[in-house]
Amino acid sequence: MPETRFPRAAAVLIALFIECIFYGIYLVTVVTALRRVLRCSTDRPWKSQVKSQRWTLTVLFLMFAVSTLNIVLGLVRILQGLVYNIRVGDAADEQLGRNWLNMVKGLTLCSQILIADVVLIYRCWIIHGKSRRVVLFPILMWWGALACVIVSMYLQVASFSKSAIDISALVPVSTFAWLTTLALNVYANTMIVFRIRRVVNRDDLATEKRSPLFRPLENIMRIIIESGLLYSITCTIFFITLAAGSNALFLTAAMEVQVVGIAFNLILIRARNSARMDTTLHDSGKHRLVICAPEDAKVDDAMNIVAPREIPSRHSC
Repeated sequence: MPETRFPRAAAVLIALFIECIFYGIYLVTVVTALRRVLRCSTDRPWKSQVKSQRWTLTVLFLMFAVSTLNIVLGLVRILQGLVYNIRVGDAADEQLGRNWLNMVKGLTLCSQILIADVVLIYRCWIIHGKSRRVVLFPILMWWGALACVIVSMYLQVASFSKSAIDISALVPVSTFAWLTTLALNVYANTMIVFRIRRVVNRDDLATEKRSPLFRPLENIMRIIIESGLLYSITCTIFFITLAAGSNALFLTAAMEVQVVGIAFNLILIRARNSARMDTTLHDSGKHRLVICAPEDAKVDDAMNIVAPREIPSRHSC
């Protein structure tokens, strides 16, 4: 009977092609994000701007390094399988990472997701006035995903020595990891949007007409929703192919590792554009809300997202 499943060799080759396309888009966003980050304040020395944005730049370059390493490993895998005809094992062995290359390539994807999730948790924490209660759930989800990654790496390393460990256990472990990631993203993005929306609604109740000062806040809210949807939809598609055990997993994984960086950069770019229009907002004329103000030492602009500077506890969500 002819093979009806998506061939693994074709999936790996197409995945590299797709990843190259998304990597090109990602490079454009990296360059644009760097320009926006370093031009947030034109009246400051360049070295001073780099110092004030060191955490933003650290995350930006770290995600760039992980994305680049992932695509390089994809090229090496193509050369091994199609050019040098190196046979590691069957489709299951290739997918579950029986050799070091596939294990490291999978680790780069997991690392990219974990880095992005840390940034998302940080944003949620800042936007809610550093409330630990709000970020308790996403932190637990993040540690759960990290634990699954560690278990997955252990099972793959153990399989190198042909131990008795059943590598099929990787499937439920990986499935649980992506479920926690998806839950974390949906929760954190929802809480961020809810917080911003509550501030805008409070202004509507205080005045008969909405203040134009809050239009940038609504723009930031749209930025969060759109970038969050881009990330969450891609993560959902990857999860479906993972749970189905399809070789299309290679394609969705190739998209996922680049889309994570694209979504992060888009928030930086679009938030900085809003910051250029208005760097300071006022909530009912009393409490200042900052979009981008690197010259203010009190505002940790590491992840560049709308953050309440001083919101009394009676107004906290």
